[in-house]
Amino acid sequence: MSPTFGEILCSMQSDYFYRVPARRIAEHAAEAGLDAYLYEFEWESTRYDRRLLAAHGVEIPFVFHKLLTESGREITGPDAPEDLATEMNEAWVSFVKCGKPGWPKFGMDNRWIRRFGRGEKTSQDVVRPESEVWESVL
Repeated sequence: MSPTFGEILCSMQSDYFYRVPARRIAEHAAEAGLDAYLYEFEWESTRYDRRLLAAHGVEIPFVFHKLLTESGREITGPDAPEDLATEMNEAWVSFVKCGKPGWPKFGMDNRWIRRFGRGEKTSQDVVRPESEVWESVL
């Protein structure tokens, strides 16, 4: 099934506002010898007739382990996975306490990224061909 125009626009906006700038910050940090950790939240909310999906900010109830609050359910819906909230909360707490979230740091030779919500957990970040269009723009 081909993506809708709305899905294409959403993907473009995600690259423009979040993915490409986050990667660039991580690259600059790595080049400067600083630690950087990338993650991408991929769990899709069923709220608002599945239009919200994994939009920016949907991860907040997971990060603070507040899925069962009224505001948490407003974003995630009633069936958000508790184990994902535990996992994300533990990673953020670990990062705050000791500067390490629990996955390898991003490097120019090892572009580690942690994905929360589906599929592989920690893997090498692969820049999709469609993301390369931003190289001459951003």
